[in-house]
Amino acid sequence: MEQNDAQKTPISFKGYRIKKLEYGLDVKVSKSDIEIQYGVSKDKKLGQVTITVNFNDESKNSHGILVVTGQFDLEDNLTEDQLHIFLGQNGAAILYPYVRSILSMITALDDNRVKILPTLNFVNLAKKNKIKREQ
Repeated sequence: MEQNDAQKTPISFKGYRIKKLEYGLDVKVSKSDIEIQYGVSKDKKLGQVTITVNFNDESKNSHGILVVTGQFDLEDNLTEDQLHIFLGQNGAAILYPYVRSILSMITALDDNRVKILPTLNFVNLAKKNKIKREQ
């Protein structure tokens, strides 16, 4: 079905890849945190969002690192501010449920105490510069 101009969005989610997954008793993670970065191709037609999750579960004595990258097509002529909002903020919000699901599935295979990531406010993260553009 063809979209008319009113239905088109500035970014289009194409899918994701798990770039790194380490989980177990011997994985060393300094602290639990979530890092979000986004990048844009030189021609500004493609974008990607990378979410890195470092997690510690002391109750199970297991730790892990998960890195997931989502790919997006970009509308032409987006400004830097628009890229930050549409790709950094909205792209991260699109990708995050997949990251939460992956982490929950992996930890559920090991124990009945499943690791669930918190919900995040991506608008506030973007305003506080917690979402970074890759250099």
